Amino acid sequence: MYIVLSTVLFTGCIADKRNLQFVESLVETELSNDALQLRYRAPKGFHLVDQHYTDSIANVQLLQDGFSPVVLSIHVDTLKGASMMLSDIRYLPEDKLEKEIKNYKKTYNQHNTWNKVYRMTYSHHNFDIVEINCENDTYLLTKLFFYEDKHPTFVVDYFIPIVEKETYTPLINSSIASFEKGYTLIFH
Repeated sequence: MYIVLSTVLFTGCIADKRNLQFVESLVETELSNDALQLRYRAPKGFHLVDQHYTDSIANVQLLQDGFSPVVLSIHVDTLKGASMMLSDIRYLPEDKLEKEIKNYKKTYNQHNTWNKVYRMTYSHHNFDIVEINCENDTYLLTKLFFYEDKHPTFVVDYFIPIVEKETYTPLINSSIASFEKGYTLIFH
């Protein structure tokens, strides 16, 4: 399935064109998240972290900041030091989130950690997506804010070593292309 993405988002910005291709061999098996009624696939080689560990991280974040995203799942490639994190943002104050996204260069580079910080917007499977990329000589952080009906729903963070950028780009693009609303029913 080949998807060409282009739209005008609710922020009034003209979206960048984004070509995403779903390639099954580049992603792990399909997972679903009941809270978000969502199906998705992590990049190949990214393994799901135990839910108890994920919940402990989510609890620590919420204790530190009651308005932080709720971490729902973490996937890691321990051999390369890469990760993917899915978080619920439905309960965050929308005005706070919109302000952070509007001022993304300041929000995501407060300590001048990143050499480059840039943003693009596009649509995919009934989601409007704001993508923020942060790069330095060591790492690439890609934050994807997924919106439904102009409301923020969830955020996905991909964190990879910059030396693996070319290797991971098609895997991450295929993972992004896999996000869809709905469930997969499995009967035993």
